[in-house]
Amino acid sequence: MNYWRLGTPDGDRLAKALDEGAWRSSKESELRPLQPEDRGVLFSLDKKRQGYWAVARVARGVYGVEDSAQEYMIDLEYTHVRKDLLPSSVVRALLQKARLRLNYPPLFVVQLSAPEFQVMARMTENTP
Repeated sequence: MNYWRLGTPDGDRLAKALDEGAWRSSKESELRPLQPEDRGVLFSLDKKRQGYWAVARVARGVYGVEDSAQEYMIDLEYTHVRKDLLPSSVVRALLQKARLRLNYPPLFVVQLSAPEFQVMARMTENTP
């Protein structure tokens, strides 16, 4: 099992992912590494509202979208969806305290270590 952070600066795309239970991308290569049973956190990269929204499990690996030749997706099963964003600063402080990585590449899909995922997921699930 692998762990991932799925991020987007587009609030509409994030809302659509939460509504549909699927993550979309125009690049198959971006989603190909995600396999069924992998776990992930959904993250907003919007500079004004950066933070965590949900914890999910990959239910179905990458496949092409029938109505679009240029779009691929993975199906997600959410284990927790927040009502409001968890600011990244809250999680960052705990990552720093645990001496885990603080800076992530500016990619939409980033692989995480198990400890990084555990911090992000627990904070997303348990912080009011």
